[in-house]
Amino acid sequence: MKSKIKLSAQDKGLVSMWWLHEIVAHGVKNIDYSDAPEDKKEMYEELCALASPAHLVAREVNDAFNEEINKVFGEDYQSLLADVSIAIVTLLNDFRPEQVKKIIRAAGITDKQIFNTLAKKDSKDGKTKN
Repeated sequence: MKSKIKLSAQDKGLVSMWWLHEIVAHGVKNIDYSDAPEDKKEMYEELCALASPAHLVAREVNDAFNEEINKVFGEDYQSLLADVSIAIVTLLNDFRPEQVKKIIRAAGITDKQIFNTLAKKDSKDGKTKN
């Protein structure tokens, strides 16, 4: 990181997404494809290798965040963020999409809320919905 990291209370989303990015990239580069058919193992190896540079970049950013995270948000937030990020990746990796959707619904989060939030973010970024 060339820039000095200086976090504030408004940066929780940024920090959360970088943590999730690191954990997802780590998960992708370490996918167990030992049970994959022989004709697909080369593809798996290539795809998993592509995640390595992304993981290294995310780790570098998150390492730069670490001291600031504790100062601005506290150690409890960092622990919670790690738990939630790992849970999200585990759910997506090990459960069927229908099961994940049931968990989301059980938490009281509706599809409409998710899509409205995404639409607000896209409109702020000047993106149009396809």
